Amino acid sequence: MLFFQKRHLALILVFVLSTIILLTNLNGQDFSLDEPDTVAVARTIGEFGYPSAWDGRALIDVEGNFTQIGNRYVWTWHPWLQHYLAYFGLHVFGKAPGDIRLIFAFFGVMTVLMTYHIAHALFKSRLVALLVSVQLIFCLPFFLYIRQIRYYSPAAFFSVVTFYFFVKIDRQKNLSIKEKVGFLLSYILLFLSNYIIWVSSAVLIAGKLVLSRQWKLLGAVFAISICAGIWFFIFRPYSGNAGLFVVQPIEVYHRVITYLHYINNVVLPAIVVAIGLIATKRSELRIFLIWIGVKVFMYGTFQSAQGRYIVDIIPIVIILAGFVYQQLLKKQQLFLVTLIFLISAFTNVFSLALYPHEWKLRNVQFWPRAYFYELTGSYQSPMPQLGSYLKAQARPGDLFLSNEYRWYLYLYSDVPHASTLCKDNHLAGPAGTADISKVRWIIMFRYNTRLIQDVKNLCEGDKLTGFKKIPMTFSSRTVRINDPDIVNRAFPPIPLRSDDIEIYEKF
Repeated sequence: MLFFQKRHLALILVFVLSTIILLTNLNGQDFSLDEPDTVAVARTIGEFGYPSAWDGRALIDVEGNFTQIGNRYVWTWHPWLQHYLAYFGLHVFGKAPGDIRLIFAFFGVMTVLMTYHIAHALFKSRLVALLVSVQLIFCLPFFLYIRQIRYYSPAAFFSVVTFYFFVKIDRQKNLSIKEKVGFLLSYILLFLSNYIIWVSSAVLIAGKLVLSRQWKLLGAVFAISICAGIWFFIFRPYSGNAGLFVVQPIEVYHRVITYLHYINNVVLPAIVVAIGLIATKRSELRIFLIWIGVKVFMYGTFQSAQGRYIVDIIPIVIILAGFVYQQLLKKQQLFLVTLIFLISAFTNVFSLALYPHEWKLRNVQFWPRAYFYELTGSYQSPMPQLGSYLKAQARPGDLFLSNEYRWYLYLYSDVPHASTLCKDNHLAGPAGTADISKVRWIIMFRYNTRLIQDVKNLCEGDKLTGFKKIPMTFSSRTVRINDPDIVNRAFPPIPLRSDDIEIYEKF
């Protein structure tokens, strides 16, 4: 029994720590970024059995995020796993943001455990696996994203599992039957998590299977890929957004550089990666660099470089630190291991090494400060108050129009919305869903938005008259909606100003 406890002590510690850190205070802040549209789409599953852009009262998106098949408005911008997970959370845990986030955060815990498993198998050291896992837990972008109601955590988990089998194929060539089943299942579920992450993984997997001449497994992967191709042919995701990808080399280059800077600044300092490259010649390091490099290049073809688009490679990047820890531990340099771990996991001091002109004390970040606000703070959002007001005042047929945050308001008010994307005073989609003449409220957000802020020109130049400004007072504890990307997130959230929100009602 004592042997069992010693053997699994590090893993138990990782599980307990990741559960405490990743699942604590999930309800501390309101929905952010894309969470509301994930929930809004998920709610349609109970009515239609599949994620729909039309819920019977409102069209949830008009930006090419759905495919119309007959009288069905099938959501196709993302695969559906995130919506079924959100639907499960809604009906099992509750409707509050933290309730729905719970199952997504649990995928984050499993990602940490899988990272521990990979590190332990690779380095044959429970201490190195423990250090890598704890560093992932305290990687702030990972922490923020996997607690979101979005594809981030399931995609990260199934990507890490797929990478685990990718390394296994490279090391032992032939997988057991159980390993093949596990690999193919993770490959399928990765497709159901995120198309682009799956495609980048499929390219790497196919290349590895060809080089290792594992034709049977390649045939199974090819069959799954054919099924994915049929899905794309039927549902045509991204067909409504032709500008989603870029092909100009200079633009791809700039996006790749942006991702590399992001990794250095908030994931793992480049100096730690460089030490790993110098200190070891192991073939596994080459596998890591190929996996990360191919993915960063492919994500560089996306229209914008956002931290959330590389959430699947964050655990893989963090494992690179294990090569440094392993080499130093072989030389019995425990002090250096501790120093590098503490500085790289909890500060950005090593990250600043690439930017000599920024070597100033004010540029040094101490990440536990951000964790303190995330894990202890309870911040009041303006959305429940706005939603309650609309819900109490609404009459059948009323609509609201806003320049931002329309899905937040819809979730809290159940008042159908008009869209900021209008044509001939009508919204694309089912007839009568958004006649501008039925708009009763116009809500203008003057922060966190790059959209039109002029109420007189909200809908393609139409000057909407006959509205009066409605005074609304918010509590002094109310804060602005916070972005989950560390580049834009405020610690703590920024207090709401009196002129941040303007409400107009038709008279």
